[in-house]
Amino acid sequence: MTEISAITICPGSEVTMNFTLSLPDGTVADCTDENV
Repeated sequence: MTEISAITICPGSEVTMNFTLSLPDGTVADCTDENV
């Protein structure tokens, strides 16, 4: 895996899906439908 900067892909409001992505540097990217 290569370096991942804070890249969050948030789907449209059509998909109510929330997920947390743990980055290698210890950063946690939280992505929800309200975080667009």
